[in-house]
Amino acid sequence: MPLTKREKINIIAPALRVLLAANGAPKLVTFEEGSADGALTVALPADAETPAQIVAALKKTVCCQKPDAVAVEGVGTFGIAAPAAEGRVAGRVALVTGAAQGFGLEIAQDLVRQGATV
Repeated sequence: MPLTKREKINIIAPALRVLLAANGAPKLVTFEEGSADGALTVALPADAETPAQIVAALKKTVCCQKPDAVAVEGVGTFGIAAPAAEGRVAGRVALVTGAAQGFGLEIAQDLVRQGATV
């Protein structure tokens, strides 16, 4: 069965976080529907339906590049930024349950803006 868009997002975002890490520090990855101007465009092969196949396709395109955004055709745009170096929770790890939507999502996003790894 083909992967849903949400499943692809859940594979691509953490893969980009690791693939684009600088000096061992993972990047902050956000997701937006649609495409963004100036984003590095990635076209996933039609047969890329496993996490390994998707990550391999990402590696081919983003390896050795430092894009500010990656647009994956048929999925959306992933913004790439360095995490906050300062903030009340900078350098700490936070686990937020129920962070997929609503109140939990807002808490998770605020912790990330303040430098936590969520």
